[in-house]
Amino acid sequence: DAKAEESNLRASATNGNRKLLKTLEHIGNNGEPSGVFPLGECQGDCDKDEDCANGLLCFLRDDETPTPGCTEDTDNTRSADFCYNPNPTASPTPFPTPLPTPFPTPVPTMPLPTPPLSPPPTSSPTTFLQGQQAATPALTPNPTSAPAPAPPLPSGDFYLKMYWRKGYTWQETTREYKWCVRCSGGECNDGDRLKLNECENRDSNDEWKFIPASDDNKQIYIQHTSKNLCWRQTSDTTGTTNAKKIELDDCDWNDDEQKWTTRGNGEFWESKFEIYSVTESGSDARCVNQMHHPKDEEELWAEDCRLAHRDSTSYWEIYR
Repeated sequence: DAKAEESNLRASATNGNRKLLKTLEHIGNNGEPSGVFPLGECQGDCDKDEDCANGLLCFLRDDETPTPGCTEDTDNTRSADFCYNPNPTASPTPFPTPLPTPFPTPVPTMPLPTPPLSPPPTSSPTTFLQGQQAATPALTPNPTSAPAPAPPLPSGDFYLKMYWRKGYTWQETTREYKWCVRCSGGECNDGDRLKLNECENRDSNDEWKFIPASDDNKQIYIQHTSKNLCWRQTSDTTGTTNAKKIELDDCDWNDDEQKWTTRGNGEFWESKFEIYSVTESGSDARCVNQMHHPKDEEELWAEDCRLAHRDSTSYWEIYR
């Protein structure tokens, strides 16, 4: 089964010839820089198999479990996931040398008679009436492949929870806290800010749903489960990072400040994704976080995501 296979892979990483282990390299994250993706063997950080080169898979870890076929973690590789080879090349098995087989003596055969050649058929000339033209054969269009279907969005209503895994340290503790998004006013009304609250206190009023904002599902609106209210990045900024407020506003399908996307392959998965505003890109890109280690009642902002990467607070997941 899957657990046995994973156990065997781990054993191969520790019990095999260590001279053959490849060094872990943390060279990218979330599809950037694009020049290093897809990642090679023992390279990270990957989030899914599509981040890895052909024939490799993403080894998702909840702790510092050794990555199969790779060296042990260093300070630079902890809390990251790496691509590995699920089918390492085995030593070839020598085949026995076959004994020579004597060739049979050919039996002489009589040549077959050559049939007489038939003259090629002659086509009758086509006669056209006065003013009549030869018909132009219809052109056959070149077959075109159908476009790839858009990746599905997480279905139904759900809670949005900050992604956490073993090894994260928030507020000077490694204990897991489950932080979910809820409205500052409790009942979710126009103009409410978004904040964090422990997920165990959630109720149906804290549920959300993704509405596609593009044909490929790589841009979305985040709408309240029962109201025509969507997340919106405002122009109000704060602090040295110029973080922008996030408020609830009447859903407007023409408002770019209400559109959000993610990085990597641009797909919102059931777990571990970032939420970026579509209005900035590159070094100006802002993602949804709370600007430092999370705690109860903190408000969410759209802020330079490099700071959130440092504190491991940039990822979210679907929570049901």
